[in-house]
Amino acid sequence: MKVVVPSLCFVLTLPLSFTPLAAQGIDPNLSLKGFKGTCTVSRIGNEPVRCASDILYSHFPSTRRTAFAINVAHMDGRETLLWMSGGKDSQPTLNEYRLQVDALRTTVSLNGKKISEDNLAARGQCVVLLNDKGTFVNNFSCKVSAPRYGAVEVTMINAIVH
Repeated sequence: MKVVVPSLCFVLTLPLSFTPLAAQGIDPNLSLKGFKGTCTVSRIGNEPVRCASDILYSHFPSTRRTAFAINVAHMDGRETLLWMSGGKDSQPTLNEYRLQVDALRTTVSLNGKKISEDNLAARGQCVVLLNDKGTFVNNFSCKVSAPRYGAVEVTMINAIVH
């Protein structure tokens, strides 16, 4: 199931390549959406972290999986890219989207250098409350539990979809 938002789809490929998407190993039907807002809560376990103002939504039709990517900064200078993903979602109303998260992927870096990476089973949910046109996210909330990290929580408000 896809979130009902305007049909702006783009593919992030770096570096720029003129090779067809399928030949690059990228699903040509990949849907990406970003939204930028105010991160109000973010923590990994008991550690408060600073959340970037951007969240990326991606849907991969070939695997029927959806993910939210969020970058957070630790007080000691490390950065963690969180990918919260799942294969089951629902949209009970036009204004509410829910993703059942079953996997957490993390990439931790320090001074731009990757220092660790994990792919973990997880349990939790991401909820997006948006306006009728899908152009504004009133509230985004992900609450996930995973081994090694404990509770992971990110909340964002007043986000513009781009």
